[in-house]
Amino acid sequence: MSRYGGWWIYEAWNTAWAVLPVLLVVLAVRPCSARELRRFVDRHGVEVSPEIRPAMTRLIERSRMTRLICASIGFSLVPLCFALGIDIPNQSFEFGVAGYLVGAFVAAVAPIERATTKRRALLVPRRPGDYLPRWMRFAPLAAVTISVAATIVFAVEPRTALPSISSASYGLPEAVIAAVATVIAVRVIVARPQPLGTPDLVSIDDALRSQATHTIAGAGIAVALSGAAECLINMGGYSEKHWIHTIGVVGGLVVAAAALIAWVSCTGPWRVSRPLPP
Repeated sequence: MSRYGGWWIYEAWNTAWAVLPVLLVVLAVRPCSARELRRFVDRHGVEVSPEIRPAMTRLIERSRMTRLICASIGFSLVPLCFALGIDIPNQSFEFGVAGYLVGAFVAAVAPIERATTKRRALLVPRRPGDYLPRWMRFAPLAAVTISVAATIVFAVEPRTALPSISSASYGLPEAVIAAVATVIAVRVIVARPQPLGTPDLVSIDDALRSQATHTIAGAGIAVALSGAAECLINMGGYSEKHWIHTIGVVGGLVVAAAALIAWVSCTGPWRVSRPLPP
């Protein structure tokens, strides 16, 4: 009985996983609801007037469609490659999350208006600090610093004999790559040309940039801090010195919790502090 029960659970899990990309596509192409519009307005403090409501609705729909369709492609990548005879790691969840982040980045840097629209200069310069709090701007550097320090300590301090020290090195490239990619992506989003002229439409564009930067920064910082936590735990877990062991294990757990906080914080409300042009 338990064997058949476990089989049904396995089949149900596979079915749900197969339906997920289709469900994401259905959610991506649905019209923008009044609740979704209100949630976006409340989070970013955008004023909705009858003149800009259609433009705001279209931009919200496009942003959501790009993110969810890219996530659907990521979740479908493993079975598609398997069907084509291409061998890739069976990491559907990671590919799905990566697809969502790529979609958020594409939606943020894609042109807001048609190419024929004449762009107007925005006299007030944009900075990453307009869209992200200070701690999120410095977190990637902190993650890399912690990872480098922990890896150096792991390499030079006495530790329990291991086949190699490569286990401590996995977190370092993870932290470095995630930190560099996050900083570059945020700067590209912030630097995208501003084609909109009226203050109301500029505020919509700022809200979309803020949404994208928070999503990408939150995920990138979470990955970078996860790498730093891995370096710390490896440093302390195999050290022969008690104080290094304590710092590594406790510090690794604290940094791992910070990674979770960074990801949760990306969904919090944020209003662009940069003053709009007259």
